[in-house]
Amino acid sequence: VGRQGIEPDETVLEAQRLFEQLHTQAFVTTLLQEKANELADKNVSSQRLRCLQNLVHQASKLGMDSWELADAKAKMQEGVRQRVRCTIRGSIFAQVNLEEMQLVEGTFNNLANFTGLKSPEAWAGHRGLSLFSWGEKGAEIMLRHSKAELKEALTMLPQALESHAIRNFRNLLGWMSDRPMPECQRLGYAQDIVETARVDPRLGDETYIQIMKQLQHNPSAHSTLLGWKVLLLLCQQICPSPALDDFLRAFLLRALRASCEETVATAKQCISDLNIITSPDRVKDDQEELVPVQISLIDHSTRKIHVPPNSTLAQLGERLAAQLNISASRDFGFFQMTQGLEMHRLLPNATVLSILTQKWAKLKEATDRTSCLLYKRRFLRVDECLDPGDLMHATLTYRQALWDYLHYPLTEESDYICEVAANITLTDHDHFLHYVQSGRLHEPGVLEQLLPAVCLNDQKRHRWSTQVLSRLRALQTRVESDETRLMKMSRVLSLLQRMRLFGAYWWIGRQSQTIPKEKEAIPGAPVQMLKINPKDPTAEYWICVDIFGIRFVSVDSTPGKGFQRGFLFNEEAVERILLWGAKDNLLQIVVSGVNPALPTAGMVPMSLALT
Repeated sequence: VGRQGIEPDETVLEAQRLFEQLHTQAFVTTLLQEKANELADKNVSSQRLRCLQNLVHQASKLGMDSWELADAKAKMQEGVRQRVRCTIRGSIFAQVNLEEMQLVEGTFNNLANFTGLKSPEAWAGHRGLSLFSWGEKGAEIMLRHSKAELKEALTMLPQALESHAIRNFRNLLGWMSDRPMPECQRLGYAQDIVETARVDPRLGDETYIQIMKQLQHNPSAHSTLLGWKVLLLLCQQICPSPALDDFLRAFLLRALRASCEETVATAKQCISDLNIITSPDRVKDDQEELVPVQISLIDHSTRKIHVPPNSTLAQLGERLAAQLNISASRDFGFFQMTQGLEMHRLLPNATVLSILTQKWAKLKEATDRTSCLLYKRRFLRVDECLDPGDLMHATLTYRQALWDYLHYPLTEESDYICEVAANITLTDHDHFLHYVQSGRLHEPGVLEQLLPAVCLNDQKRHRWSTQVLSRLRALQTRVESDETRLMKMSRVLSLLQRMRLFGAYWWIGRQSQTIPKEKEAIPGAPVQMLKINPKDPTAEYWICVDIFGIRFVSVDSTPGKGFQRGFLFNEEAVERILLWGAKDNLLQIVVSGVNPALPTAGMVPMSLALT
């Protein structure tokens, strides 16, 4: 510093002396002992753990191999274990590198040591996958992934609970897509699994062990992620027994070293939620009461956030985005997801949770339909790309685009659909590998994961299967074998962005040429009614809304055929939207357009009504 004409102050000199001392074994040994002894306090701070971790790294660089270093490592690992058991918001994960530490050792690292398990010799094992097979059994398969159903529970349960355990494992196979079935049926299994675990504490332990078994040596990344999602749901609602608790935590800590970032993130959240459910007092705020809010994500996983009851959805969104580590949280919003209804309703950011809860309770009384919060992208854009720097943002965007595609209301060209399906298959290749190799994509529940439901009736399932497999073989010759999953997801997204209604929300409605006085949503609206299609004044349309405007697409639209007309939000547009409103079952829109009866008047306001 002095050579550059700047006189060093005392802080710089002190830092220089410390830097030099850290390169001497004697100084590092003394400091190791001092910092290790500080961890004797039960309330270990993340800063102290980070400091000791840095010293351990420095000792390793100096080639030290002393009892002081071994003692410091042991105390550091114990300190991390204690901190991990206490973390609620997950700050320990950001401040200490857990992946570098041997966090799980000894008896709890091996689930086979759990005293509640049946002995492998006495356990009846799995059912056969085919009519002429006996099924596997024994120690090697007992705690390892399998696609076969159980003959009996894994743990020592009363006879009355055995059937519950067997059925729950069958549901788990369905949820994790190890047993093909329609998506609408599969989605209901996650909550069924949790409800069964809630019946009896012993069934709770059985369910935890079933899920951990299915996550061990699972060859399918798709199945593994689904398993982690239901494990997270379980950690949010079911408290494991004291005997199983350490085994479960050892399993979660070991998962922090997984290569899949999504698995690591879910394991961290499992630890935080498990800490909350085992010690609920930890989430009490110093100033006000906190309530748990369960939120569904578009990838069918759930998150539980504790907030004051008078919080707004904007405040809830900030906490959720921080938990998910999403940087561009402005792209996301909360939607109302109502039981039995496929479409989701966007909720305003200013909505207060307590008021929303009361309204949903009244809705439940009146309709017997429950509602919950869904967190997803407000709009998908046709020009966007997946962000490699924000993995959760990219993953949720991809999952939402895929969900919209599978629920798409219109038919598209079959060649294009097959190209999309082939790319989806390649993205989750390990999940579809068995069906690809055996040429069985046509089986019930498999094509439903690759094609929009509306397309399945266009031709026979075997023909769809043949065409998709042909496209897949051609695609595999063009794609590099080491291509990352994000690149595959990006290619699928770019294909989906070519759909006519990509990024739009759609509802079905029929145009009406009259607006009853009691259903008038826009007072003083123009009397003149605009016919969307003058040839069919009362036609039925898909009402499609995106960031650009509203389009009306005839319900019988096919590729290259069908009627479509749109009105933009842009003030410079020739035909644009001025106002909109709704009352009861009637949607009322005021647009600017040309009145066919008075074309010389130019652009004038007119009304549209749809029911």
